[in-house]
Amino acid sequence: MISTIHLYGMNFASAGAGTEVGKQLRQKLGGVEAKKLLSRAVYIFSIGGNDYGTPFLTNSTTPVLLPYPQQQFVDFVTGTITVAIKGSALARLHNNALSKMLQKLQKQLKGFRYSITDFYGSLIELMKYPSKYGFKEGDAACCGGGPYRGDYSCGGKRGIEEYEVCNNVNEYVFFDALHPTESAANHFANLMWSG
Repeated sequence: MISTIHLYGMNFASAGAGTEVGKQLRQKLGGVEAKKLLSRAVYIFSIGGNDYGTPFLTNSTTPVLLPYPQQQFVDFVTGTITVAIKGSALARLHNNALSKMLQKLQKQLKGFRYSITDFYGSLIELMKYPSKYGFKEGDAACCGGGPYRGDYSCGGKRGIEEYEVCNNVNEYVFFDALHPTESAANHFANLMWSG
């Protein structure tokens, strides 16, 4: 259910959740006010990270085989837009395809404005120089097992019961093998908003 706090921001891990929120906003605010609120909102789409990162988590001892040729895979992921990044080549292909798609949308949709942030470059910078941005650890995750706590086992996930948790999550760039900490997410949000 929509609360007052939700009027200031929401985060979805699934695009389908947005449909339900629109319905709840119309019920709470009325159709006209909900439309005004949504038309003034800032939308951030972070797409492809799981699509590109998941194949690398399945088995780190063998070469990664994508389900399609690289360009076809990127077309598939970016095509989803209109209807833990490890593979830098995939990230670059994705960003190029996304940029072209957004340029087309801008021509088609009145009032549509967008900006693209180089999340991959920003993430690499943060990982290489964490202390420059107020972090102590840019390589290892706060929670997980194995080297760099990177086996995505935080909380005993994926049948791996042994894992460690850091003492101060705010000192880390990554919470687990895939997700940034709240502090890192705030860093990225400030970069996106302010440049």
